[in-house]
Formats: sequence, C-alpha cells, structure tokens
Amino acid sequence: MRPFQWDLPDCLALATVIVFWNSVEVATRRGFFREIWVDSMGHVVEMSIIAGVFIALVAGFWMYNATDKN
Repeated sequence: MRPFQWDLPDCLALATVIVFWNSVEVATRRGFFREIWVDSMGHVVEMSIIAGVFIALVAGFWMYNATDKN
C-alpha cells in the first residue's frame, strides 16, 4: 500500500502506535516489565497455552475453509 493512498485515520493510527510503542520500549529497558514478553522462557505454561490456541485457530480456520468449498 502506498502512503498517498492512506486515509487520514490510517496515518494517525500508525503515528499513535509508534508513539505508544516507544514508551513501552523505554519502560522495558528501564526494567519496569517482568512480563511474558520480556522473560518468555520463564513462562513456559503460558507460552504453551498461547501456542496451542494459535494452532487450534489455524487448524479450525483451515478445516472450516476446506469444508466450505464443497
């Protein structure tokens, strides 16, 4: 998608995400977060649940689309 095709809300949303994500990056570097995205190997159960849900969703969408074509 070329930038001149974007509408104003798209451009503003992108700028907002960049600003907020920079604040998250700064907070992470200062040690404010000890969450799953910082120490993923310390949260094996949670990561396994997330991977299982993702795999189940992919398989469900794949099976739904495979049966929908017939």
